[in-house]
Amino acid sequence: MDINIIYRSCDRVNAYSGGGRIRPFGSKFEVIEKCFKSLSKSIAHYNNSELSKNNPIKFFLVDDNSSKELLEMFETISKDYKFDITYVPIKGTGNGDSLKTCYTYAKENLDGFMFFIEDDYLMVETTIDECIDTYYNVKNLIDAEVLIHPVDYPDRYHNKYTNMHPSYLFLGKQRHWRNVINTTGTIGMHKDILLKHWDRYEDFTKYGTDPTITEANTINLVYKEHFCISPVPSLAHHYQFEDTLSPLLPLETFDE
Repeated sequence: MDINIIYRSCDRVNAYSGGGRIRPFGSKFEVIEKCFKSLSKSIAHYNNSELSKNNPIKFFLVDDNSSKELLEMFETISKDYKFDITYVPIKGTGNGDSLKTCYTYAKENLDGFMFFIEDDYLMVETTIDECIDTYYNVKNLIDAEVLIHPVDYPDRYHNKYTNMHPSYLFLGKQRHWRNVINTTGTIGMHKDILLKHWDRYEDFTKYGTDPTITEANTINLVYKEHFCISPVPSLAHHYQFEDTLSPLLPLETFDE
């Protein structure tokens, strides 16, 4: 089965969020560079594993008109870690258009496992290995498709988390995994899930422009029908703010 990584990037906007918060980890270029290097290390680690022999990685980049410097950085790092990039032209510009390009390209051109990854996720070296291995193991265990979200968010552990819920717990080779009921757009799934819930993913591309559209009434509805599982401890940080960093995963882990 092909393992398709569909990576979405943009350095044209600085690392801001609603409410005027500024990310504390440097410029958007610096954030993407560090995160892309961590992903590249994980791809290289996976490519040296037994699992990769029957499940090759293909890497697709959907970039929203980023700087020449960023595109050159992608080329340099991907060559260092020995994988090829297929560039997918974006139709339009902005978050919604880049997201729709990712989903549409996957729907029309790819088969197998789809790993949609945003540009501000900092990953440990074994992230890809563990995600694919766990996907197969849990899918076989429950005899049904599952989705993979590689991040364990800190807000799942305090009483401000409005969607607290009982979880099923699965045993992976190096950590536990539990089902979650909400995620961001960084998610792994088989193409069958994308096709079955196409209307929900298409609606999610309007997030940020249509005030009626939220994660809760689009992609999170998928998890009412299929298990989405997340690692404990986390395999990645959402490298956005200090209060979105995953628990039990020291940043020193990523020091070069």
